[in-house]
Formats: sequence, C-alpha cells, structure tokens
Amino acid sequence: MIRDRHSARRLARSYVDAVIADARASASWLAWDDDLAVLGRIGADRDLCEALAGRAGQPGRIEELLAGICGERGIALAQVLSGAGHLELLEAIRDRYQRRSSIEGPLDRVQITSARPLPPAQVDELTLQLAREGREVVLQTRVDPGLIGGVVVRLGDWRYDFSIRSRLQALRRSIN
Repeated sequence: MIRDRHSARRLARSYVDAVIADARASASWLAWDDDLAVLGRIGADRDLCEALAGRAGQPGRIEELLAGICGERGIALAQVLSGAGHLELLEAIRDRYQRRSSIEGPLDRVQITSARPLPPAQVDELTLQLAREGREVVLQTRVDPGLIGGVVVRLGDWRYDFSIRSRLQALRRSIN
C-alpha cells in the first residue's frame, strides 16, 4: 500500500512512462488502451482488486483470471503491479495513459452522447468522419434521454452540441 498521494502519483507516472515507451516501440497504442480500460475497471472495484491481489505469487493465477478479457501486455502489467502491491494504481495508470496517449500518441478520444442508442452503422460513419490522417479514433458512446434528439460530440477539449435540447435553450434565451 502506498502511503501518500504524491508517492502514488509519482509511481503511477513511472508505470505510465513504461507503458507509453512500449506503445511507441511496438505501435500498440490501441492494445494498451483496451487493456488499461479493463484494468482500470478492475482497479475501481475493491472486490475485484482484492481477488487479483489474492492471486499474486501464485504462478498462472493472474493469467487465468484475466485471460480473454485482457491482452498479454495488460496481464503482464497486472502481474507486476500485483507483485509490487500496487494494484490500487490501476485507475490512475489508466487515466494518465488516456490523457498522454491523446497528446503524445496517435489516439483521438471522442465521446458521442445521443438521446437514444446509435445504430452500429451510424457509429461507424461518425468514426470515419472524425478520423484524421495518422490518428486512430477511440469512440465512446453514451445515452442521455434529456437531449431529446441530436448528438453532443466531445473531442479532446472541444465540445460540439447538435442536440435539440441546446437548440431549445438557445431559442429560449433569444426570446427573453
């Protein structure tokens, strides 16, 4: 267990530096993104984290638990973190990686919020429209019935609101 936040941040940064170096060297940005998404969810769940920690030191047990839901890179990282007693860093590592891979790496993180679930064909079309040369789109969709219709697209720090709710709010402001 890490005693203070400063030490935890510094340690998480070290692990992310290693992950970024591997992603660069092996062009495995998306594989790391997928693995860290899974590991971050495990880190957010105290019971899962304890189950993983309980398998530390038992040969093959972590691989057995993570097989099929995490790739070999993620399994190796989980083994290292578990062996060092640092599983509580999983969420921080995921979050740092996501920020840095968008800045230093070739990933564009896009979140699309719609009033209803988008059909797969529409998600694919949006992904193609948002793609930039030399970059990979990591698309996340959310449903917010309060939008009424339309979509809100968040790409990095940019937010584009094409929802009916925002149009109605703009209309209301212009009338008052």
